[in-house]
Amino acid sequence: MRGPHSWVDQRRAVGIGFEDGFLRERWSDGGHVDTGRVLVWEPGRRLVWADLLHAGGAMEVEVAFAAVVGGTEVSLEHRGLDALPPPVAGRIRLGYSWQVALGWFARFLG
Repeated sequence: MRGPHSWVDQRRAVGIGFEDGFLRERWSDGGHVDTGRVLVWEPGRRLVWADLLHAGGAMEVEVAFAAVVGGTEVSLEHRGLDALPPPVAGRIRLGYSWQVALGWFARFLG
């Protein structure tokens, strides 16, 4: 998804995606920053990545997929927020980033 979205450099960000085992923010000048590292990749079943933006790297995100009647159930678990500084954890708990990301999926699937 292209647009003014970024965790690191909104001026240069042109996309966020998984590449070479990392969650990577790609920039307009050809550069990038790795914001997460893939820990588990089980195609069609689950994906787990660790945060690389905050000291300690204790935060992880797990997305799991399960077949259900009429489609696929997607479960999202964001763990390790207690290891982050309170202002950062507070912003994440408010859900802004997830509202943006899940909105992309909703538009894609809609």
